[in-house]
Amino acid sequence: VDYVRPGVTGYLAARESSKDLRRGIMQLLEDDTLRATLGRQAREMVVREYTLKQEVESYVQLFHNLLKQ
Repeated sequence: VDYVRPGVTGYLAARESSKDLRRGIMQLLEDDTLRATLGRQAREMVVREYTLKQEVESYVQLFHNLLKQ
């Protein structure tokens, strides 16, 4: 599941890259508009794509697949 969509809902840092992590954090700390935009877009994505019904259907599908094995 991709909760973070780079540049849309947040930033990703390369594994073990403190420079990437620092860069993302600094951008968010320094840019109020960017921080608000990413936060709003993240919330909209979660409300749209992760409803209770969708999550239940996802688990039901997972259980069906596990039972087939």
